Amino acid sequence: RQRQMCIRDSYYTMRAIDNSKLTSPLDQLFIDSYNNLNLGVKTIGVGDGGNEIGMGNIIEAVEKYIPNGKIIASVVKCNYLITAGVSNWGGYAIALGLTLMASQFLQKSFPPPISVKQEEEILETMLEHGAVDGVTSERLKKIDGITFDEHINLINKLLN
Repeated sequence: RQRQMCIRDSYYTMRAIDNSKLTSPLDQLFIDSYNNLNLGVKTIGVGDGGNEIGMGNIIEAVEKYIPNGKIIASVVKCNYLITAGVSNWGGYAIALGLTLMASQFLQKSFPPPISVKQEEEILETMLEHGAVDGVTSERLKKIDGITFDEHINLINKLLN
C-alpha cells in the first residue's frame, strides 16, 4: 500500500508513523501528470485517511477534520478524487463501474472484477507475509480496523 508525500516531506501512516523508508516515491508520477497538462494524462486518487494520493485536493479539510491531519496530510493532487470509508471500497466501486460501462458499451457480459474468494486469498497472503491492519497495527483479518466479515458484506452489496 502506498503512502504519499505530506507537508513534512515524508510518508506517514494514518497514525502519524513515518514509513518513508518502506515507501516508493510513486507520488512523483501523479505530481508530474497533474502539473503537466500537456501530457494529456488524467489522474484518479482514492483516499480514506488523508495521506493518500489525491487528498492534496482537500488538504484543508484533512488538516481540520482528520486525526493527525496536520502531520499526515498529503500534498499530492489529482484530477479526480474518490473518497471512501475504506480506500479499497472506492477502488472496488471504480472497477465495478468500469465493468458495467464496458458491458453496456460492448454489449457483452464481463465477470465482476472482485470476488469474496479473491479478497480472502489476498488478505491471507498478506498476513502470511507480515502485513498488519492499517488502523490497529494488529495482524488480524481486518481492513482499516473493520472485520473481514463486515468488509465482505460491503463487497456483496456492491456486487448485487
